[in-house]
Amino acid sequence: IGLIVNDKKVPKHVSELIAWASGQPTIQIAGLIVVPEGDAEAGDAQAVWKLIHRLEAKRLKGSPFSGAFEHADAAVGTLSKSEAGQLDLLIQCGNAGRTDDELPHARLGVIEVCYSDDRAQRGGPPGLWEVLQKRGKTGFFIRHRDSNSDRWHVVYRGFVPTQGYSLLNRAALLTRAQRYLKLLIEGVARSDALPTAM
Repeated sequence: IGLIVNDKKVPKHVSELIAWASGQPTIQIAGLIVVPEGDAEAGDAQAVWKLIHRLEAKRLKGSPFSGAFEHADAAVGTLSKSEAGQLDLLIQCGNAGRTDDELPHARLGVIEVCYSDDRAQRGGPPGLWEVLQKRGKTGFFIRHRDSNSDRWHVVYRGFVPTQGYSLLNRAALLTRAQRYLKLLIEGVARSDALPTAM
C-alpha cells in the first residue's frame, strides 16, 4: 500500500494509520507518494476557517483533541510515481487540488476518504459548515477509483453527531472514518479485491 500525501510531514491520523498497519501481518505501507497540494482555497471561506480555527484552538488547549491536527515526519520513506504503480493499492490521504490523471496508478486503484457528505455539502474545511449551519450530523464517505477507470464510486458512507466546535467535529469525523478505512483495508488484504459497498 502507498499513501498519497501533500508533504513528508503527515497529520496525526496518517501517522496512526501507518503505526496500525505495521502491526498487521498481512498489511504493509510501502511508503509515501508526495503530491504537493494544489492552490489553497481562497476567499472569505478560507479566512473564516483560519479565524475559527485559531479561536477554537485557544479554547480547546489542553483537551484530548488539542494535538489532533499536529504534523510529524512519517515512519516510512517516499516512493516515486513509477514505484507507486507497482503497488497493490493507494490511499489518498492528502487534500484535493490535483486532477485524477495526476495521481499514480496501482493494481487495485485508489481509495480516498472524503470528509463531507457530498449529497449535502461540497468543499471544506471538514466539519466546519455542519457546525456553522447547526446540522445534527456530519458525514463522510470512502470512495474508490479502479486503476482502469477515471470514475470514482462510493463504497461506504458514515456520519458522526455534529459537535459544538468545528475542531471537535473534525476530530470525531477523522476518528470514525479511520475505523471504516481500516476495515476496508483489512477486507482488501483478505480478498485481494475492493468491495463494491460496505
